[in-house]
Amino acid sequence: MNAQVSRILSLSAGEARRVGAGRGELTVLRGRVWLTDKRGPGDDSDRVLVPGDTACVADAGAAVVESWRRDEAAVLRWQPCVQRAGLAGIAGTFLAALAR
Repeated sequence: MNAQVSRILSLSAGEARRVGAGRGELTVLRGRVWLTDKRGPGDDSDRVLVPGDTACVADAGAAVVESWRRDEAAVLRWQPCVQRAGLAGIAGTFLAALAR
């Protein structure tokens, strides 16, 4: 079972960091943040998010958030998307196991 739970991220003033791993939603709870993520192949996206804004992130490992103001911290919630194993996922896992 894949137990993916939300977590709270605190960014110090001026701090930048990666969000996490996989796909999910990032919600700004306090402060402003600059989000850089990939929205598609070769499509880097920069956005400024304010409290209450939510952004869908396709690859959190490639996404970076930074507190927007150098004198203000930010608090975010990261909610990973639950990945359901559909027929294609099950078949892929089975074939990968056979290839070992």
